[in-house]
Amino acid sequence: MTPMTSNAQESMLAMMADRYVLYPQRVRYFFYVCKDRLDGRSRVALVKRLDHLLEVALSQNQAWHSHFSALLLKAVELGALHSTDHDFLLGQLERCVADRGEKPREPKGRRIGAGLSRH
Repeated sequence: MTPMTSNAQESMLAMMADRYVLYPQRVRYFFYVCKDRLDGRSRVALVKRLDHLLEVALSQNQAWHSHFSALLLKAVELGALHSTDHDFLLGQLERCVADRGEKPREPKGRRIGAGLSRH
């Protein structure tokens, strides 16, 4: 297992700092990079947990940050993530917040009774 290269870090920094990249794009990219960095036997289980956290993150539930931090720490403990990458990714996690002008994603599914007229 090798740490992320400086080119990869610079690329991620540029993407995460770009003011034209919206919250969902930043979060998806962030999770993609995290999944790509995982290695070892525990990778499949960790990726499944990341997929679940991604759904939570896209609904802009702020609680996902602490769960994500715990997942990264677990990945380091299992030897699935280099400790240098852990520190770098935690720093980028702060950029995974919605800007003031961005609205939360609309929930999936329909409301029961939506569109029905009352007599």
